[in-house]
Amino acid sequence: MNTLDFIFQGKCFTASKGDSVAAALLNAGEYVLGERINGEQRGAFCGMGVCNECLVTINGQRGFRACMQIIKPGDVIEKESDRRHATLNQKTNTPKRLNEHAEILIVGAGPAGLTAAIKAKAAGVDVVVLDDREEPGGQYYKPRSIGFRGFHGLDRQHREGNRLREKAQKIGVRIYSGQTVWYARKEKDTFEIRSVSENRQFYIKALSVILCTGAFEVPKIIPGWTLPGVVTIGAAQTMVRRYGVIPSGKVLIAGNGPLGLQLAHEILRLGPRNITLAEKAAVNVNFQLLKAAFYCPRLMVDGAIYRWTTFKSKTSVLYNWEIEAILGTRRVEGALLSNLKTKEKRKIPCEFIAAGEGFSPQTELSRLLGVPVKIDPTTKQITPIRNSDCSTIIPNL
Repeated sequence: MNTLDFIFQGKCFTASKGDSVAAALLNAGEYVLGERINGEQRGAFCGMGVCNECLVTINGQRGFRACMQIIKPGDVIEKESDRRHATLNQKTNTPKRLNEHAEILIVGAGPAGLTAAIKAKAAGVDVVVLDDREEPGGQYYKPRSIGFRGFHGLDRQHREGNRLREKAQKIGVRIYSGQTVWYARKEKDTFEIRSVSENRQFYIKALSVILCTGAFEVPKIIPGWTLPGVVTIGAAQTMVRRYGVIPSGKVLIAGNGPLGLQLAHEILRLGPRNITLAEKAAVNVNFQLLKAAFYCPRLMVDGAIYRWTTFKSKTSVLYNWEIEAILGTRRVEGALLSNLKTKEKRKIPCEFIAAGEGFSPQTELSRLLGVPVKIDPTTKQITPIRNSDCSTIIPNL
């Protein structure tokens, strides 16, 4: 049996093994996970543990990130109100502390982190990898959970991720999953990194550190963007690619780039859905597109497959449109779209919205370690200053 039962707000629901709490609740149609201090409803948003919008109470303990917490049989989950104070008699668990030493410590087990670890280990270096997910792979590979709901085979990204994980395991890379790094300092020639999970915490001293923490998705900040039922495109991809969870009702995907089209394709592979895709870019066949097709034909083939899926399903794909406002009172009820060329407005009824506005690098650890930052003139995002070989002014970082 790949299913389990849990309780949410006094009602019994069924989840698949390996589900995050957020995935199980989304699959059950429960989008509202708590209440802000101003009384507004909140729900899962980023899907990667950054925003803390999905905090819930589990078995009497507060402050669990629903998107990062794996659901267990019999879990009793409650919505969490930001207006309710924590009690002094709340039980706490002190994870077991483990001390480690490494020549190289890598933070992040996505494509970059796994590749760096494999290269270092193959060169005879003692390497340790910390990652906050329960399985290596990162936001790009998104390995399937044990209870994945779909029936179609693995795609190219999944297969690449599996090969990389198997290679890291075979070569003997030490990977500690489910670890949130909360402390980073350098004393003389040694880095000290501390991380914690539900059951254990690591204090690691390393001679060198490689940060492969990737990026988080920049939210589309418009009226209504904090309503339950609004998530980033990356969060929706995690639900679909990792857990096989597809939202109920009408879906709107709004963004700029290939991720929206890929998300529509992946949702439709799991089952028929009423989807509208609003793409900011126009359709232009120009020299840059032909150049991309020449140098990376595989990506062009992927794009053609995604577009064919939306065409077959008669999915509405709107080019040169962007989302201007999200409609609803306590959760998503629709969206207002705007045509970038004609300024035409259009209301779209929907119950679920995945929207994105690009990416921003996760700079928390580099800043803790003293790496200077700059504002990228194009994206307007904070980025660490580094050399062409990715080294920084901090030696061995």
